[in-house]
Amino acid sequence: MVSTRHTLRWGEARISVAAPPDRWNGKGVARGAGRINPVQGTRRWALVCAWATVACVIPSSLWRVAVGLGVPLGWGGEHLRSERIPGFGTLYVIGLSIGSILAAGLTLGLVYRWGEVVPSGVPLIGRRRVPLWLPVVLAVSGALFVAWLVWMSIRSWAQVSGFADQPRSGWALLMAACYAPAALWPALLLAVTGAYVQRRRRSSLDPSRRR
Repeated sequence: MVSTRHTLRWGEARISVAAPPDRWNGKGVARGAGRINPVQGTRRWALVCAWATVACVIPSSLWRVAVGLGVPLGWGGEHLRSERIPGFGTLYVIGLSIGSILAAGLTLGLVYRWGEVVPSGVPLIGRRRVPLWLPVVLAVSGALFVAWLVWMSIRSWAQVSGFADQPRSGWALLMAACYAPAALWPALLLAVTGAYVQRRRRSSLDPSRRR
């Protein structure tokens, strides 16, 4: 299969690389980077885990938004009133859902360039390299906090689910199925963080891969 050659600009240096249809080499390392492509050296599994981190919070977020907008998903009127839905509770669950997706989306910074170099559009600090310790501390702290939330939710699920009187009903099982993937968030985040640290260290030892 014939490959073409492209010249990519990384900071002040120009690097000529081969760009076959598959942007991954035999070891699963990305050949290019940029706003769309992952950073050079990113493992394929790390990229998959980063996007899986975002995907795992979407089902529970959609469930909350649906309940907040009045979609009947098994919650009785008394429980809806206790959660102040409709009303402030509606704004809360929608805000929580958006915030959860955005927080999980920060994981993508561990595989894309904006997690290593501040975007040029950011005032004062644009184009500056992000110190290794900053995203690592934030990611590990976030993973531990989410793991604590997951543990507390599991311990008190019967009380917080809204289905204490019918825990095996279809609606209760649907809610549990929507929330279950979110339990993977901490593990996925820690895995991607580990890959991020390894890649940054390899890059620091290999001047030809610095961007």
